[in-house]
Amino acid sequence: GAGTGGGSSGAGAGAGAGAGAGASAGAGASNFYERMKEKQREKQRERERGSGGGGGGGGGGGGDGTGAPLDLTDVEIILGKGEDVTTVSSPSELMIRTLSALPVVEQDRIGFTALMDKSKASGEEALEADLRSLWEVRQLELEEAMAATEESADFLAALIKTLKSHVDSNRADDETVLDALNGLEDHLSDMDMARDFHDALGGWPSLTNLLLPTQSLQVRAAAALVMGTAVKNQDEFQGWILEPVALSLSTDTTSEEHMHEEAALALLTHMLVKGCTTTTTTNQNGTTTSVTLCNEPTLEESDPVGALAMRKKALYAIASGIRQNPHTQSLFLSLDGLSRLEHAADAEAEFAASDKHKKRPDHSSLWQLRLKLATMLADWITEAGSCDWVTDVGECGVEEGTAASGGRVDDVSDVAGLAAAELRSMRWCRIMAGAMDASAPQRVHEKALQALALQAPYCAAKDKGER
Repeated sequence: GAGTGGGSSGAGAGAGAGAGAGASAGAGASNFYERMKEKQREKQRERERGSGGGGGGGGGGGGDGTGAPLDLTDVEIILGKGEDVTTVSSPSELMIRTLSALPVVEQDRIGFTALMDKSKASGEEALEADLRSLWEVRQLELEEAMAATEESADFLAALIKTLKSHVDSNRADDETVLDALNGLEDHLSDMDMARDFHDALGGWPSLTNLLLPTQSLQVRAAAALVMGTAVKNQDEFQGWILEPVALSLSTDTTSEEHMHEEAALALLTHMLVKGCTTTTTTNQNGTTTSVTLCNEPTLEESDPVGALAMRKKALYAIASGIRQNPHTQSLFLSLDGLSRLEHAADAEAEFAASDKHKKRPDHSSLWQLRLKLATMLADWITEAGSCDWVTDVGECGVEEGTAASGGRVDDVSDVAGLAAAELRSMRWCRIMAGAMDASAPQRVHEKALQALALQAPYCAAKDKGER
């Protein structure tokens, strides 16, 4: 019995070494650690009961339940560079080698650092039983972490199924899909989960379809928020908003549906306007197709606050997807994105002047849209870089050969420069000046002033020319 038990323990130690060497699972809460310790104690008691009494099968001889050597005969050990078989001669050394590869904070947390410090201070090698105790707790933690990962994947898959079902059923239940989107927004702030959502689980097409005007204002706003959180300022993820996604659309003249591919960024920019937008795409075969999307005017009129909130979320997603990314910025400009931003600013100003807004002057969506607009403008002008001088007509003057002189559209400063040239116009200067509403919060004033400071030299020259 003792020999068999020792062999299986050795196999577990060896197999765990391969998995543990590259892992740094993180379950740091003290109550979680105590739970792992208790599980380890339970396993130790089971092992003692199994190996302690009498002879086992044909093994003969009773054991006392302690000190059985680990048999590593059938265990495959992966050696590091420059190592040979003689460098790993005992289970203790194998466990020490593996645990030493963990991040220092993990070594401290599980007690490995303290154990090795004690060993050095006493001049004696760490007891194998103490090492095995730490090892088994670590293996239990890894098991828990793997199980949690599987649970997260199952959870994301269930949410994606809800999104797809909602799209296929044509807005069957907004409350259910809104709950699913809220859950997604919490989880996709984690980069690994965002990557799994897009790559492994294929949830992006369903999320993109929820941006269509066939959905309610609330669903479109929630989908845009999730999208912005998923791609937020990560170059690897920002490219997702450029991917063509098949959309199922009903034509105006028939009830039949046809398929059209559209990038999420195109749908997000469409959400900024009140009426209709038309986008044209060309596939790999050279076939050109156009699609016109129209926001329902009745929804806009019946729920102007909801429409404003939707535009705010769309602007958040756009800003997350284009910041410091020349490829997404180029598509945004080709979609007439700056003009559509103006539409959003105009709609916001119209709402601010309306009686409906006067009845609730502290409505947060109004100021948040202005804040995001001013932030995007300031960021884009800053990305474009400074000019060497300002011309008499308020244009950016640069030395020949510098980045701001334009040319390569694959460079961040060049693409941003195309946008900045428009954002330094009198039209946009007046939009930022209009954001300085007396009733707006201080943070809106601060960001608008920051944008105006970047625009001021150009707008001053243009204003002088106009007069």
